[in-house]
Amino acid sequence: MCAVLVLAIAYTTGLNLAALSLAAAGLALFGHLQNGRGRAVARVRAAVPGQLLFGLLAAVVRALTHASGVHATIAGVAMGLLMRTRPVGGDRLSPSHRTAPHRTEEILRPFSVEDRFPDFAVYAAAHPGYGPGTTPKQVTAKFFELAKQLDAEPVGVIDGTLFRGVTFERLYAEGLMPKPAEEWQALDQGKPLPTPPPVPENFLASHFYVTCGDSRWPGKVRDYQRNAAIDRLKYPMLGAIGNIKPCAYWPDNRVEPPVQIGDRGPSNVLMAQNERDLGTPLVGAMKLRRAFADRATMVTADQGGHGVYPFGRNTCANNAVTAFLTNGQRLAEDLACAPARPYR
Repeated sequence: MCAVLVLAIAYTTGLNLAALSLAAAGLALFGHLQNGRGRAVARVRAAVPGQLLFGLLAAVVRALTHASGVHATIAGVAMGLLMRTRPVGGDRLSPSHRTAPHRTEEILRPFSVEDRFPDFAVYAAAHPGYGPGTTPKQVTAKFFELAKQLDAEPVGVIDGTLFRGVTFERLYAEGLMPKPAEEWQALDQGKPLPTPPPVPENFLASHFYVTCGDSRWPGKVRDYQRNAAIDRLKYPMLGAIGNIKPCAYWPDNRVEPPVQIGDRGPSNVLMAQNERDLGTPLVGAMKLRRAFADRATMVTADQGGHGVYPFGRNTCANNAVTAFLTNGQRLAEDLACAPARPYR
C-alpha cells in the first residue's frame, strides 16, 4: 500500500473535486457489483456480460480519475483490490470467472500499456535523432500516425496491428528502448524491418502451458471476433488484444487443479513488482499481495518493464531482494522504492 500512497501524493497535479467525486462513486459501484449480495445485484451480474459491465465501468473510473488530477494507476490498483475471485450469495461464478480469467487480464492490461508507454516517449524525445519527436506528446502522436499509416499501407509484413505488437514487446525492458525508436524510424521511411530470430520452442511451450492451462478459454471464433472489435475501439494504443490464440484449441483436461493462494502457510514470501509492468501489471500484484495477507511483504519499484530483479536498475529494490535471498532477511513491511535515474 505504500506504493499506492506514493502515487496518490507525489503524482497528483491539481485536483478536480467534481471528477474525483464521480470517480469515487464509480469505484464504489464497481465494488458493490463485485462483492454485493442480494437479488438486485445478482440479477445485474447475471444479465450483463462481465467484460461489458466491468470493462466499461473500469474505463469510466480510470478516465474520471485521470481528469481529477490523480494518477490514473490508482484507479486500476483500487479496482484490482475490489475484484473478487469467489462466488457470493446465489452466484454460481464470481464476476472474474464469469468474465473468464483470460478476458479479465485483457481488460486490465491496456491500462498498464498506457502507464508504460510514457517511459518510452520520454526516452525517444530525449534522443531526437530517431525522429519521433522532441517532446513526449509528439512521440505519442507519431505512434498513432505510424499505426494509421501502416494500417493503410504495410511496409513488408508490418501492418498497423503488428506494429503495435512489436512496440508492445519492446517495452518489456528498458534496455530494448533504442530498438523501437530505430524501427519507427525505418518504418517511417518505408524500409522493411529485418527478420527477427525465431523464438525458442521451449519458451513458447512453457508460456502456453501456463496461460492456456490455468483457465478455460473460449472455443468459438465469434467470441474472439467480438472481443477484438471491442478492443480496437476501447484501447487504440494496443488494439485487438482479445484475438484468437492457441489456447482456444487447448484440451479441457488439466493435469492438476490450479493452486489456491491464501493467507494460510509459511510467512516467508517476498514479492517484487515494477509499477509499470506490461506482462504482470501492478494491479495483479496488489491483488496477490492481499491474498497472501501477513504471509508476504512486497517491494514496489518506481520503474517500468517486466522483471524487477536482478536486471532492473533500481538499487533500493535490488538490495531488498538480495538481502532476502542471501540471509533470509525479509522486509518487515511493504517498501515503495523511488525511481532510479532515467534510462539513457
